[in-house]
Amino acid sequence: MILFASGNKGKCAEAKQLAAECGVELVAPSDLTESFCKAHNITFPTAPPPDVEETGKNYEENALLKAQAYHEWSGLPAVADDTGLEVEALGGEPGLYAARYAGEHCSPEDNMHKLLAALDGQSNRQATFICVLCMVGAEAPLFIRDQIDGEIAHEKEQGGGFGYDPLFFVPEFGHTLAHLKGEGVEVPTHRRKALQQLFSLLG
Repeated sequence: MILFASGNKGKCAEAKQLAAECGVELVAPSDLTESFCKAHNITFPTAPPPDVEETGKNYEENALLKAQAYHEWSGLPAVADDTGLEVEALGGEPGLYAARYAGEHCSPEDNMHKLLAALDGQSNRQATFICVLCMVGAEAPLFIRDQIDGEIAHEKEQGGGFGYDPLFFVPEFGHTLAHLKGEGVEVPTHRRKALQQLFSLLG
C-alpha cells in the first residue's frame, strides 16, 4: 500500500484511477480513517495530514519534502508530486510557483487571470507542464520526471480537470485539458505519464 501525498482531491482521484489500472494499491490521506487503518492493520495517524511548506529550489526538492513528510506522518511509503507550468514568453514563469502565481492563498481563477494578463498581446504562447514524482519509504528516494507541451489559450475552455487545465491547449487534440478531461479523453498529461512510469516499476 502506497500513500499519495496530496490533499488535492483532483490529483488524488487521477492518481488512484491510474494506480488501479496498473494493479497498484494507492490510497489518499483522506482514506486513512480509523476504521480503514484497523481493517488493513496499519497505524492510524491521529495527527492531521502535514501542511508542507514548499521551500525547495526545484521540483525535485519540493516533491521530496512532501513525500518525506507524508511518509513520517503515515508510516506508509509515500509518493508526492510537484508540478510546474513553464511559459516560454514569460521566461519560464510561473514555473515552480504555478500554484501560487497570483500570491499566497490565491485561487486557480486568480492564477489564470494573472497568466492571461501577462500574455496579453503575445503571439508566442508555447508552454510546458512538468511533473516530478518522488517516492519515499522503500530504499533511496525514487524520482521520475515527465512533461506535456502545449499552448496557453486566449480564453478559458470549461470542462473537467483543475488548476490551469482550462487554459492549457493541446494542439494534437484541438482542445484544452479541461475540455478533454470533461469529455473523458485519456490525454497523456505530464502527471499521467509520470505516474504510469512509476506504477510500471511498482506493478
